[in-house]
Amino acid sequence: MANFNIFISYSSKSRPVVEALAVDLEALGYNVWFDRHLSGGQDWWTEILDSIRRCHLFLFALTPEVQSSYPCQLEYDYATALNKRVLPVELTDINIARLPASLQRVQFVDYRLRDKQQVLALSKAITLLPPGKPLPKPLPTPPEIPIPPIAKIREQIDSASLTSEEQKAIVTKLKELMADPETLIDARMLFKRLYKHEDLLASVEKEIKSILNVKRAHRDSGKTKILVLDEKPRVFTGHAGPVFGVAYSADNSMVLTGGIDKTIRLWDISTGQEIRKLLGHTGSVWNIACSPRGDTLLSSSRDHTARLWDLDTGNQIQCLMGHTDSVWGVAYSPDGRTLLTGSFDKTIRLWDTASGRQLKCLKGHTAAVWGVAYSPDGQTVLSGSWDKTVRQWDVATGQEICQFSEHHSPVINVVYSPDGNSALTSEKDGQVYLWDIKSCQKIRQLGQMAGFGLAYAPDGQTAIVGSGDTKAQLWSIQTGKLLHQFEGHTETITNVDFAPDGCTVLTVSTDGTARLWNPGN
Repeated sequence: MANFNIFISYSSKSRPVVEALAVDLEALGYNVWFDRHLSGGQDWWTEILDSIRRCHLFLFALTPEVQSSYPCQLEYDYATALNKRVLPVELTDINIARLPASLQRVQFVDYRLRDKQQVLALSKAITLLPPGKPLPKPLPTPPEIPIPPIAKIREQIDSASLTSEEQKAIVTKLKELMADPETLIDARMLFKRLYKHEDLLASVEKEIKSILNVKRAHRDSGKTKILVLDEKPRVFTGHAGPVFGVAYSADNSMVLTGGIDKTIRLWDISTGQEIRKLLGHTGSVWNIACSPRGDTLLSSSRDHTARLWDLDTGNQIQCLMGHTDSVWGVAYSPDGRTLLTGSFDKTIRLWDTASGRQLKCLKGHTAAVWGVAYSPDGQTVLSGSWDKTVRQWDVATGQEICQFSEHHSPVINVVYSPDGNSALTSEKDGQVYLWDIKSCQKIRQLGQMAGFGLAYAPDGQTAIVGSGDTKAQLWSIQTGKLLHQFEGHTETITNVDFAPDGCTVLTVSTDGTARLWNPGN
């Protein structure tokens, strides 16, 4: 048995029960190989195929998740093509009808209880296996690295042009995927992606709107089509506690939130349904930002890290480590190549997006840094601190340019205007100021409220401010007058954001909700 190699094919979602099975098999004296890293990539796939070729037994770990696993399907097909003996082991309750027909005819080993009787039955099943067959000559062509069907559809949607037949075929495939709870959310996201395709047929556009139950649609700048929900304000609930981070996805299709429950959540803006939960932070999530291209998300946390996430897959791309205290402010450079973070350790740091490598550490503040912002031209950044100052920095040199030093209490937010000529800052004790960037001089004060959250409208004419109580306020930048108040939260508003198209605003609160508002109402 010491030279008897067992390959376990399994779904990563079932890893705990598979690890327990592997321990039992090793206790019986077998050499066990299963994918312990699940890292992906060609080297990963090559190692898996090599292990299948070397094994004496291909053990199929049967769980509900494996039935829809595309890599497991490829592994099984390759093992059978190599004449490998196959032993299905049922680890949890499964729907046998969803298994490949060839596998349904094979005798299963029931290992759901993992008791002494079932351990003996498993050992007996392996001992009584028929003699192994030699590998075929020539060897069958190894399967290519698995790309899930839904990823293949995404690649097709992202192609420069789509024929009418291709569009209709994609709609048919996505409708099938929507019928499966496992792929429902991904299919909805791909329908939205298809909707923005320049070649989209009118009939396909109409069908997508019907499928997604969209009330209306419009074009942004005459080019990019955006799906827009009904004008009725929407409430997003699901976080277990206060929500601090909020942002829109670049295409206006999703709401992104982060809270003290250590999670980041992605929501469908049209339905209010949660699309995905991003897990990884070990402390409260304070702030989030969406990349200019809309493909990644940056989050900050009490766990002293900032993290970069893939919005399509929900996978963590980078963990930015170097701060020695809570990371609060986060921002992208306009080209998305550089990341900006501010921390309670009194520093501001610049990071390379692709590698996660720290580029610069800006020092000068004498207390915690809260707000950070990148200028629209990418040449300067702003930082606001508990030391009651806002500082402007030169990105190229890392040197301080000037200070906005007329604040009377800790500064918690900073934001550049869309044209980069002015900036808004807010104090803990209730002041919001408008500043001229070139002179670093104060222009005016906007009202009297604690600005827990600041955001300019895309046209730079108005700004939304979280007032520190249960209201958010819309202000005119030119006149300094209050235009509107949004009321509905039951506790303090902690952050705000303006939609990329300027049609809606988002607010989040310690009441655990995010709310979507129409400024026109």
